[in-house]
Amino acid sequence: MKLLRLFFILPAIVCALLPEGTAQNIPKLDSLRNIVAQAEGKAKIVALDSLIDALYGGDPEEYGKLVGEMESLARRYDWKEQLIKAWQYRGRHFQMQGKYDSLRIFSRNCIHLLEEQNITVGKGRFYNYIGIYHEKGGSVDSAIYYYQRALEDSTVDQLAINNNLGLAYGKKQTMHIAVEYLEKAILEARKRGNINAEAIIANNIGGAYLELHEQEKAIAYFKKAIALKEKLGDKRGILFPLTNLITNDTSPANLPYYFDKGLKLAKEVRDTNFIHRIQFLYADLMLRKQGRYKEALDLLMTIYVYSKQRNIQNYYDVLLVMGAVYCDLGDFGKAEALINELTAASEQEGRSYFNKINPLLLKIYAAQGNYKRYYEVASRYYPVKDSLEHDKSRAQLAYLEYQLDNTEKEKEIVS
Repeated sequence: MKLLRLFFILPAIVCALLPEGTAQNIPKLDSLRNIVAQAEGKAKIVALDSLIDALYGGDPEEYGKLVGEMESLARRYDWKEQLIKAWQYRGRHFQMQGKYDSLRIFSRNCIHLLEEQNITVGKGRFYNYIGIYHEKGGSVDSAIYYYQRALEDSTVDQLAINNNLGLAYGKKQTMHIAVEYLEKAILEARKRGNINAEAIIANNIGGAYLELHEQEKAIAYFKKAIALKEKLGDKRGILFPLTNLITNDTSPANLPYYFDKGLKLAKEVRDTNFIHRIQFLYADLMLRKQGRYKEALDLLMTIYVYSKQRNIQNYYDVLLVMGAVYCDLGDFGKAEALINELTAASEQEGRSYFNKINPLLLKIYAAQGNYKRYYEVASRYYPVKDSLEHDKSRAQLAYLEYQLDNTEKEKEIVS
């Protein structure tokens, strides 16, 4: 797998945070809306609770309006338990809108209010929200701290928090711990019969095993996630583990089937980003491998133009693949220009392509005989690749050749 990553430009594994309280068998929303409309008093609060929980991931405007109504009624009837629940839904509403600063401030205020009244139950979800804020901001250690605080609350959704902890430890590259938490989460999902959550977590476990270089286990979990999503009839949901499967089960017997299936599903759900993702993987893993470089570049250029205009993830990945194709063609000038564009764009957006860019740069500088630049890249890249001792030696040899070359030139100048 390590060798494959040096020669094929693969995207990051697609993993997901699992929202708390996601219902598996969601009743029809129209029916729930009718119940809310007809209910009165405390019964209306209970009905609103059910409708709001079912609406997660839906229209944020409707969701926020219903949360406000639930909070108002809970205050009127002095129902503390439901008021706290309404606050938890309000936090979820901030999360749905991507308002993470507001989520953190609101959650801290809620924790403070609960502590003032000596209420311990219910704080866990707010700690979880603060953890999500820190994880989104890149502070993984802080996220883990708050997720752990969330687990201290017996009422918190253990399934979601264990999944979040697994992903956070994955970002720290402590994959064995990540798998432990993810396994706890998937067992809880099976216990509840929550097929959707089980599918999401199976995909996440596959990503963790891949980082542990246990490719067979990873592929098995990706296939499990696909089967579960198929059981639910979730066509778009299938595309996440299927994309991961395409990038790792690259056998000639399987790839054409995966590509056909993925492209068909992406077109059915009318998701342009997934259509392009499947296409650029096809260009990288099929057309490149078969030496069909013109076809690959024609396909990649269309994706490049579309994604650059929108500054989306595919723009960065397609630059990487186009650079690799030009390396294969021996046009190292164009390859270097594309990689430089990727470096500038990714640094501006705070994205990290360090481990993907450097192998291509090494190939470019080796072909150009630019030993100085080769050494500069290799010396910052290989120290984090402890298993590649022979490549460290190669970097040192390249530097010696560079020094020798410069010494000979100096002798010529003196003479």
